[in-house]
This record gives sequence, C-alpha cells and structure tokens, in this order.
Amino acid sequence: MITKLAAELTDKTNKHLNLCEDETEVVKYGLFSILSKILYFLISVIAGCILNCLPESCIFYFTFVCIRKHAGGYHAKSEKNCIIISVFSVLACVYTAYLCKSVFNLKVSLFLLSVISVILIIAFSPIDTIEHPLNRKTKRKYKKITAAKAILFLTCSFIMLLLSTYLTIADIGNIASAVNIAIILEGVLLTMGKVKQISVKKLNPQK
Repeated sequence: MITKLAAELTDKTNKHLNLCEDETEVVKYGLFSILSKILYFLISVIAGCILNCLPESCIFYFTFVCIRKHAGGYHAKSEKNCIIISVFSVLACVYTAYLCKSVFNLKVSLFLLSVISVILIIAFSPIDTIEHPLNRKTKRKYKKITAAKAILFLTCSFIMLLLSTYLTIADIGNIASAVNIAIILEGVLLTMGKVKQISVKKLNPQK
C-alpha cells in the first residue's frame, strides 16, 4: 500500500533529520501525495500508450491534478477503496479520451458537461478533510484559485474546440476533450465529496 511505503520512507528520512512528530506527519503526508500522483500518472500513461492516445492521457492527468490541488474532492473510507476508485476513474477517463478521437459529437457533449462541472467546482470547492481541515481564510483563497483554474481550462478547451471545428485540426479537438474530461471528473468527485461531508455533519452535528 502507498501509506506503508510512505511511512517506511519517512522513517528512513527521520533517522537522518531527527524530525519532531508534527514534521514527521507532514513529511509522511507529502510522500503519500507524491507517490499517489506518480502511481496514477503511470497508469494514465500506460493506458494512453495502449490506446494510442498518450498526449490526451497526459493532458487529462495534468489538468485534473492541477484543479484538484486546491479544490480537493472525494476521499474514500479506506486506502484500498481509494486506489480502486482512482484507478477505475483514470482508466475510464483515458478510454473516453480515446473514443473522442473518432466521435465529434462526444467532444461537444463533454464540453457541455464540463460547463456544468465548472459550476459545481466553483460552488463546492474546496473540500477539506478531518485530518487536514482548512480555516475560512484558506478556504476563500483556495476557492478563488480553483475557480480561476477551472474557468481558464474551460476557456482554453472552448477555443481549441472551435479551432478543431473551423480549421479541421483534429488533434487540438482531442486535447480539448482531454481537458474537459478532467474538469468533469473533478466536478463529479467534488460533488461526491460534498455529499459525504454533509452526511458526516448530519451524523456528527457537534463537528
């Protein structure tokens, strides 16, 4: 598991740096985050190579990670469930990007869905966790950053979609779809995260 590997690397690092408990937790969380990103990026790249859509898979993953950095999203109850959901999501998104290479109407549908997703992202972000709560000031800051990035990516995808239509540059349209897929995925995960957050608060109103 990624958590176990992150813990082992943290222990090795701690032997040389003599970190305090709080610093150790920060290092462990940072390593977990880095290792997770590397794992899912490799899965995205491998799937992209197999389906002959490597540029699209890389653009999708870059866009998703960029938005999620300040937006947050859904967090599964266990690491096993988290890995299963993440791997399935990445593979499904890369496969959708592959389908977009031959179906133009799908590109248009994805763009329309990404518009709705941007609204959801702006409305629900950021989603924090019990382990890493955010104060109000940080939440406002993260919301602004997330909104700016989501709108920027959506605008870029719209321009690329137009260029692919009027200049018949198919590759640009495929890249636009990869961006839109990332926006949609983050919109879905944020919505799931918000629903979970509300459910937890209802069960534990004192929190």
